[in-house]
Amino acid sequence: MVRGVAVALTATFVLTACGGGDDGDTLDDLRASQTPAAEETAEGDPDSWLDRAPDAPPEAPAADESDAGAIAFTEYAFQLILYTRATNDSAAFEEIAAPGCELCTNLVDSVRQSDEVQISSDEPVAGEAEVTSSEDGFVTVRRTFTIADGAQVDAESGEVVAELPSRDFTLTLNVQWTGESWTLLRYQIQEDS
Repeated sequence: MVRGVAVALTATFVLTACGGGDDGDTLDDLRASQTPAAEETAEGDPDSWLDRAPDAPPEAPAADESDAGAIAFTEYAFQLILYTRATNDSAAFEEIAAPGCELCTNLVDSVRQSDEVQISSDEPVAGEAEVTSSEDGFVTVRRTFTIADGAQVDAESGEVVAELPSRDFTLTLNVQWTGESWTLLRYQIQEDS
């Protein structure tokens, strides 16, 4: 199996340009003269990525053994990957991952050791899903996602460590119905060129 590229979670990054002003104005004068938009004020500091982190993991879909259920579960799994990267909280993700899932273990280990998070303020845009069943009893769901621009942020200070460009990914997940719910056996995230 080809190893997937770790998810570089990205989000919309708001850039504010300073404009106008006299030649004698200092940068502080220009900042003081700008009034934030009502939406930015209500949502907190637009430059604070930590304010954009989700408060709770996404809700799990209803357990359904059908192809539609497998697709819903894989979308949920991807949302949990993004949530885990944005919060360094892996508990919900660990509940759906099979013990032998190597990339799942790598993700959990990575966030436990990281002082940085990758925060998204926008939901990823999902493409059509392809579903195939195997003779081994698992289902493969392959789906494309587009994630908007974003930033990697120090979890303590909120300082932007790196800006991340918009990217397109192909996500391939192998899942298995356990009789009551779906389990994530393995996944691969490959950045599209």
